[in-house]
Amino acid sequence: MYSRKTQLVFKFLLAVIVLFSLTFLWIEPVEAVTTCTWQGTTTDWYDTDNWSECLDGSGSPTYPNDTRDVIIPAGQATYPVLTGYQDQVDMNTLTIDADAQITIDEQTTFLANQVDNYGTIRIQDVNGHNLRIQAPFNNYGVVNSGIYAALILYESGIHTGTFTGKQLSIFQSPDTERINTFQIGSSIDVSIIFAGEYNSINIYGSVISGTTYIRTNSVVDISASQSADLGMIVLQGGEIIASAYNISSGETFSGTGTIESNVTNAGTVSPGASPGIITVDGDYTQTADGILEIQLGGTNAATPDFDQLIVTGFATLSGTLNVSLINDFEPQVGDSFFIIDHSGEGSSGTGTFDTVSLPTLDGGLKLESDFSDEGVTLTVIDGGGSGGSISGTVTCNSTYTVFVDIWAGNTEPPPYRSITINCGDSYSFTDLPDGTYYVGAWIDLNESGDGPPDLGEPYAWYGDPTAVEITGGNSQSGIDITFPSSNTGAIEGTVTCDSIHPVFVDLWASTTNPEPELSTTIACGGSYSFTNLPNGTYYVGAWIDLNESGDGPPDPGEPYVWYGDQTAVTITGGETKSGIDITFPAESFQLFLPLIVK
Repeated sequence: MYSRKTQLVFKFLLAVIVLFSLTFLWIEPVEAVTTCTWQGTTTDWYDTDNWSECLDGSGSPTYPNDTRDVIIPAGQATYPVLTGYQDQVDMNTLTIDADAQITIDEQTTFLANQVDNYGTIRIQDVNGHNLRIQAPFNNYGVVNSGIYAALILYESGIHTGTFTGKQLSIFQSPDTERINTFQIGSSIDVSIIFAGEYNSINIYGSVISGTTYIRTNSVVDISASQSADLGMIVLQGGEIIASAYNISSGETFSGTGTIESNVTNAGTVSPGASPGIITVDGDYTQTADGILEIQLGGTNAATPDFDQLIVTGFATLSGTLNVSLINDFEPQVGDSFFIIDHSGEGSSGTGTFDTVSLPTLDGGLKLESDFSDEGVTLTVIDGGGSGGSISGTVTCNSTYTVFVDIWAGNTEPPPYRSITINCGDSYSFTDLPDGTYYVGAWIDLNESGDGPPDLGEPYAWYGDPTAVEITGGNSQSGIDITFPSSNTGAIEGTVTCDSIHPVFVDLWASTTNPEPELSTTIACGGSYSFTNLPNGTYYVGAWIDLNESGDGPPDPGEPYVWYGDQTAVTITGGETKSGIDITFPAESFQLFLPLIVK
């Protein structure tokens, strides 16, 4: 017999042996990383015959999975084409050799630990197609997304190659900063660059973009680029760094954020979305052709309720200041708005605007601009309340809003004042200084809410036009305006699509115009109608407001479809053109960053 102590030792050893045996039974074998090399005779990624040395655990041929290193070598007669809708392609790493290629013919996601392209990635030029690379990605070759497709990067990368096509997007990071560096010799030539939240994009090569969106906590640095043209920049809380930034005539710099550069504005600067604040961390020079757009929606500068331009360096002012009211704001006497701030340490300013366009205020109030060493302030003062008046009625046959404009001295835009009424109502302009005036009215067919009138919106003058004189503060009544009966037509149809989001239907006089003449919103399957159209040629298109922003233009990824292939619709003799129907194809779903919506 064994002693009790010996028995306990044996029992302990037996328990240990059993425990280790069970542990080995529970551990699943880990599949070692192996290499799958493309040797395709067809384009099918999932055809096991297209892969060399790609075997599963039993030694049978397979296609790549998340444990495989994938190589696409040069010299192949056939290369892979990925055609699965919203297909996720798993692999450990992917290397596309020089002179090799992959084609994306749908919406595809690469999910890997590393992707390196020395060859060509081609995204077929179809609206809605895109490639998402959810892996660190280095492009030493070519990525081409055509004029309709998009490339979306989710991780950091270093790039010496070329990016061309519609959209290059760096997706938002949930917590940590992603860094994408485009080195000397790299090239970007796209319609849209989208920098999502928490991204740093450093461009040392060349870049051309039609529109560049920069989201909160993101930075785009072009200060050391070989050449840079970012087109229209929209700051959405982000920052741009440049050695010098020139806004050319016809270009717009807008949004909320910071630009670390000296800025020369010969185009348009429009803070906010609105309202908002643009900070120029450097000098700001506005030329004679430059325009600064400021909107006032309240008095709180911190919120902000009104647009502001902050300059940390030297501000030189010229050109035009356009001020307008938003959000039904009614300024009161004593309200002030510090719209240009160059009051910081080391900051200063000089010059004034050549033209200042201020809104007309009710109750005889007016805005007064003040240029000081600290900046530019607008203040509401009492205009005095003395002066003449012009009144009358407007006769027309329409349910749309009527704008009545009064012009001082001549009929060159913009008008001196404007008010809105309905057809058949009376209007009155009071507190008019002595002088010569002209009165006109127009019907806001697309209910845009402001002027000038768009193409096709009828305009009528008092007389042809006839001058109205104010002398000694007299009142001129009976200045009536009548819209003649016009021979106008209509365009109507339906829009077929599969979406719960609003559909905007746009009417264009030319497809090259920057914005449509008329626009209306309907639901998928609904009907639309544009009426009171003068004789002429028109084009009709529709787009789905995936992010429900409520206005145009469509954001990146929001699908747009034309009637026909931009087929002209001609109105002659005031007829109604019906059956101008638009159908969205089933594959029109498109990624909108940072949302993914179907």
